[in-house]
Amino acid sequence: GGLWMHALVAMPVVNAYAKAVKEAGAEFHVKELVFASGPEVTAAAVTWLELNDLADETAQYHVMEFTWREETMDKFFAVPGSSTSSGLVTGASYSYVNDLGDHEEDRFKFRMVLKPEPSNTDPPIEQHRISIQLVGGKTSSQVYMMSFHSIHPEYQLHMMVDDNRMPYVESDAVFHKWHPLMAQLRTIPRLRLLIRVKPDGSGPLDTMCGCC
Repeated sequence: GGLWMHALVAMPVVNAYAKAVKEAGAEFHVKELVFASGPEVTAAAVTWLELNDLADETAQYHVMEFTWREETMDKFFAVPGSSTSSGLVTGASYSYVNDLGDHEEDRFKFRMVLKPEPSNTDPPIEQHRISIQLVGGKTSSQVYMMSFHSIHPEYQLHMMVDDNRMPYVESDAVFHKWHPLMAQLRTIPRLRLLIRVKPDGSGPLDTMCGCC
């Protein structure tokens, strides 16, 4: 589609962004990448440029947005101690050539979950841990490692999945209600993430023993 950023950043930045997107090699599963500010554009451009530097031929990359309905987040923030889940996000995959030379792919589905986390401060503060729900991982042809990285100028979120067959993975990331990530969810209920998918090297699952 078209590239419309001239109202947010200078033309040299637009040119650098367009070049970075073209060379990044990531799949975009977002109907429109909407930016609210120039720093958001810069954060995305830096992410695409970093992809160019990684040069990992066995990894594949996807840009996805996890969203919530506004009324869902209004209730979430209005009721202390509540949990919430994003909508299910589909489209991410890993394409490969099997032993017969045929092109195949494994597909993945994700959901982000925010659950209350006990606080050890005095007085206690309200905080939530973010986790990943993985759907359909047990049907994949091999085991994949995944990493999830935020694309935002005001916070950094990094989450790891060692085995995509796990239905639920708790991250180490805990956010209090004043954290920039939580502040963004109040106004723009979405998380924009870069997802890296890479086989763990153990080989096809159908050749493993029954204990695996």
